[in-house]
Amino acid sequence: MTEGDRRFFIRFFGFLAGLVVVGVIAIVYVIAHNGLASSAGGNVESVATPASTATPTQPAPSETQAAQPPATAGKELFASTCGACHTLGAAGTTGTVGPNLDEVMPDQATVIAAIQSGPGVMPDNLLTGAQAQQVAAFVAASAGH
Repeated sequence: MTEGDRRFFIRFFGFLAGLVVVGVIAIVYVIAHNGLASSAGGNVESVATPASTATPTQPAPSETQAAQPPATAGKELFASTCGACHTLGAAGTTGTVGPNLDEVMPDQATVIAAIQSGPGVMPDNLLTGAQAQQVAAFVAASAGH
């Protein structure tokens, strides 16, 4: 094995170790995020925003999320869930693990498919339901702008 081969393998395995670390961080985040939802009775919005407690009756989480403008809810979700890996100027994120979404400029269907299938090192179903739709709408509307 030549010195060049040795350097290649050292860099390659270093890269793989970095991917594993990012994957573990993503998994821990998802587990912690789901733990917060279950400890709050499934209504994360009532814990996260005091404004949602001002209503006389609490709507279901999906109704609350759907009532928020996609740009606001999608931007917040993208920044907290996706921003560590993806660059998107509209969200103020500069991740370098995944593709730069300002360059790729995916449509909403492409973003949904990526969220569901988890291409590359991205976990499958990182977001689901209304949250996935909000992020997809935000990315499709703001990527490249």
